[in-house]
Order: sequence, then structure tokens, then C-alpha cells
Amino acid sequence: MTEFEVIFSYNGRNEIIMCKKDEYMIDIYKRYSKSIQEDIKKLYFLYNGNLIYPELKFESIIQKDENIINILVNELYNYEENEKKLKQSKNIICPFCYEICLINLNEYRINFSNCKKGHRFSNIMFDEYFDFQKIDESLIICDNCEGEDKNKKSEVNNNLFYKCFTCNINLCPLCKEKHKKK
Repeated sequence: MTEFEVIFSYNGRNEIIMCKKDEYMIDIYKRYSKSIQEDIKKLYFLYNGNLIYPELKFESIIQKDENIINILVNELYNYEENEKKLKQSKNIICPFCYEICLINLNEYRINFSNCKKGHRFSNIMFDEYFDFQKIDESLIICDNCEGEDKNKKSEVNNNLFYKCFTCNINLCPLCKEKHKKK
């Protein structure tokens, strides 16, 4: 099987990682982050100006005649500050869309599947499981607040938010009181 070269550019330094066409990007990212000794959760990856999601296979992002691709690596802004806003989920969630999903254990590895959006994510080691089960509460916003400064779950007292099951929207405590009860 043909091997491909992925050239990662990060902080002015290039690193080459070899991969196969049918590999998932997350596996390539893990090898790269291990080689540069950086936490993969602190990085994001761009190819041709587009964010490359870890659930994609390598073959889905390359052109047919390419054997070498260049990926730009950047560090997430304020990683330490964002880490404080992460909360451990009480349910098993998909690492991509944070919807409830199923897990399957196979040879000491965890595979995620059957979320609402159909994502599949595999080959997670046990010690990595809890890293993929965290939710960034700063991304959960009130759907009823008006204006640009909508309340975020991470900034509300006791991180208390509500969900209207009729409208299927998130509500901060102030908007919950104004929201129709029926």
C-alpha cells in the first residue's frame, strides 16, 4: 500500500509524518503531537485554509494526484482559560457533536458510534476516554437572549441553564422566567 507524506508546519518548524490513505486524521494527529511533545487538545489543523476534522479519513481530504500535503498547525487561543470552562459530561457523548452516543470496547480501545449525526470515532485508549468526554460550557448560549451579548452557561451563576423541550432551545435563568410555560 502506498504511503503518503504529511508535512506539518508549526511555529516555523516542519515535521514529516508518513501515513496510509485509509487512516483517520486523528491517528495522524496523535503521531504528530507525540513527536513534537505537544498536547493534541491545544492544536488545530488547517489544509488549504480549511479546518480538518479528526473524524475524516486522509483519502477524503487529498486530491487524486497528491502524495504530499502541507498542513498548517496552530495553537488554540487561551487554552488554559478554556480548560477551566470544560466540564465532565454525565452521559457518554460523541467527541465531535457532543450528542449522546454508544461506545464499544474492543481490544483495550474505545469506539464511539450511533450519535444523532452518525459520527464514528475509534481507537481511543482508556486513559484518553475522559478527555473526549468534556463539554465546553462557554459554547452553550441562551437562544432567547436578545442582542450580541447572549448569556453563556459558563458565565451564569452556578452554571445553571434550562432546556425547553417544546421549543428545543437553551434558556438562561432570566429568560426562563419570561418564556411561555405551555
